[in-house]
Amino acid sequence: MTPEQHANWKRDARLRNEILQMLDRSKQNHCGGWLTLPFIFDVLQGFGISDQQVSDIDHALGLCRDLVTLGYIQEEDNREDRDQDFKQHLTFKLTRDGVRFINRELPATRMIDDGRIVKGAMG
Repeated sequence: MTPEQHANWKRDARLRNEILQMLDRSKQNHCGGWLTLPFIFDVLQGFGISDQQVSDIDHALGLCRDLVTLGYIQEEDNREDRDQDFKQHLTFKLTRDGVRFINRELPATRMIDDGRIVKGAMG
């Protein structure tokens, strides 16, 4: 792994944690914890310095889908018509396992930088 790839890997692990934290904070909102992909992207754009931000909405989508794969968030497509841009209508919400991960009831993972040390982790 090149130094640039390693830096991007660490950035993405931090951004995944930020997405989890954002969804956790949103549990009390009027939408029942659901946040749209465009909203998540906008918040991540303001996260940290420029080389620590998402590059575009596809990058944000990829990070969210990593968390879906881990079982920590769920995705819902709220389009009313197939011709609508799906990215504008995707919403995400924390799952029970996502809450458990945030509460540190589940083991740490290299995919999410929440400050815990993972044995054998890169960086």
